[in-house]
Amino acid sequence: LNLSRNRFSELPKSVKGLVHLQSLDLQECYWLKQLPGEIFELSNLLSLDLTEGGSLENFPGEISNLINLRHIRLYGCQGLRQMPIGLRNLTNLQILDYFIAEQSSPGDVGNELAELNTLNNLEGELKIVLGGHQCESRPANLQ
Repeated sequence: LNLSRNRFSELPKSVKGLVHLQSLDLQECYWLKQLPGEIFELSNLLSLDLTEGGSLENFPGEISNLINLRHIRLYGCQGLRQMPIGLRNLTNLQILDYFIAEQSSPGDVGNELAELNTLNNLEGELKIVLGGHQCESRPANLQ
């Protein structure tokens, strides 16, 4: 379902009824601030594209319910402050292009990075923002 470049600030709750939906494209939906919990009930969802979703403020932990998810594109989501706990459950994930982690002290790389430990199927480039600073981009295969 391609809803890219729309000017809505929230998705309709009726998206819950799209139980067979496999792809949700929300690229450049600049005014979208949050994802409704109903999205995380779409158990057949394989791809979620939020590229350039600059106003998106949070990414709920319910994402871990989407165990079939293979692609999450978040690059350009400048409003995101942290990643949800539970990403480690998405073991089928092949594409994750953007990850944010807090840094509580200079030597601490953030407990959030542990969420990446089980994502052994990642491909492509993963940009990590640690404590507000972008780290060097590397190929994402973490095996």
